[in-house]
Amino acid sequence: RVEAKEIDLDRYTQESFERLHQYHNQIVDGISEGQSPFGLNLIGKKFLEYIDYIGMEAGSQLYDRGLDNNKLENIDEVISTSKTLLANVDSMSETAGFKNKDFIKLYEKAITSLDKVEVEFERVSARRSTPTQSLQPTTPQNTPRLR
Repeated sequence: RVEAKEIDLDRYTQESFERLHQYHNQIVDGISEGQSPFGLNLIGKKFLEYIDYIGMEAGSQLYDRGLDNNKLENIDEVISTSKTLLANVDSMSETAGFKNKDFIKLYEKAITSLDKVEVEFERVSARRSTPTQSLQPTTPQNTPRLR
């Protein structure tokens, strides 16, 4: 069983992260108990909706100029854990045969959401890790002068 880690973001993201883990665990339990594909699809759809929501929340937090390294690490944890859980549910859905058109559509939306926030995270992390450059350019620029 996977449990949600305490993350220092906002309360709604933390609650969503915990719900995501709960739905993941319900899917794992449902498969091991031989639950019907219909029931698993319902839980799977809720799981995917939370993945998408968490991706949007993590993405919006990346625009916060007050992000410290701890918050960036937490966002990275949320993204990587969500992707791991998503991959796990995807492989289990193949095995248990509970994937349908709606599930596939939601899965594609969720993975796209996480991919977008991961790209944004990399951009923000790279920008924070590069030293700030001085205001004076080191090489002369060929800019036309106004007359």
